[in-house]
Amino acid sequence: KLASEEANQKALARLNKQTTWDFSLAAGVHRQVASSTPTSSETGPYGTFSLSYNLGRKAANKHIDKSVAAYVAWKDEQVDDVVQQAKVLKMQLEVMVDAQRVQLAVLRTHAEGIAGDLRSLEGVDTSNALMFRNQLLADQVVLSVEIGDVQFRVDQIQNFLSLNF
Repeated sequence: KLASEEANQKALARLNKQTTWDFSLAAGVHRQVASSTPTSSETGPYGTFSLSYNLGRKAANKHIDKSVAAYVAWKDEQVDDVVQQAKVLKMQLEVMVDAQRVQLAVLRTHAEGIAGDLRSLEGVDTSNALMFRNQLLADQVVLSVEIGDVQFRVDQIQNFLSLNF
């Protein structure tokens, strides 16, 4: 949006700069509306030529260029403008991705710990060990679902960021 507004302002500035020279030429036939004598008709060709140059145009062109730059900067800084809101959304999504990555690292650390605990229970056949192994297996399934969910969210947010920003 901001780029299209900037292009529009630059086009308007170029149009305003075109008024440095003014040239006009008019020609035609002159005829008296009421003649003083009924036998004579006073007609004849006429022509006018006008050329003007604006001496202050160079300073005005600089002012127009500065006004375009100031307008673009002003639009960029507006809090309620779409561009500013998009920047805020992008920043929030980047923070969210960072937080999700930290959570993913923690979950993977817990998964490694559960896998280590399961390896330490290999070969132990007591009832407490079997009950603990079953609990660890249930925790491992829940943790793998959570890891998949967090990874999916991170991938979707990164895809959204790459497509839109």
